[in-house]
Amino acid sequence: MKAVLMSIRPEWCRKILSGEKSEPANIWFDAKKVLPEKDKEVLVKREKFGIEIAFLSYDGLWQEHNEYIVLGDVTHWAYLPEPPKEA
Repeated sequence: MKAVLMSIRPEWCRKILSGEKSEPANIWFDAKKVLPEKDKEVLVKREKFGIEIAFLSYDGLWQEHNEYIVLGDVTHWAYLPEPPKEA
């Protein structure tokens, strides 16, 4: 995984390996291999319905962030980007 990250985004890899706490946006994780912390909103890629915001519940189920609908077809997830900074 290190080699793949280094070739795609070396700056993210340096942050991850250094233990920096900022979460890299635009890195998509395979939902079968890596899971986010529970109850944290993230972007999810669903098999048939595209991309939306969801979270992994404490029961280990993916749920839609507003209506708490259980999502059974999440294939990948990514951290939400930081909001824009005020000028």
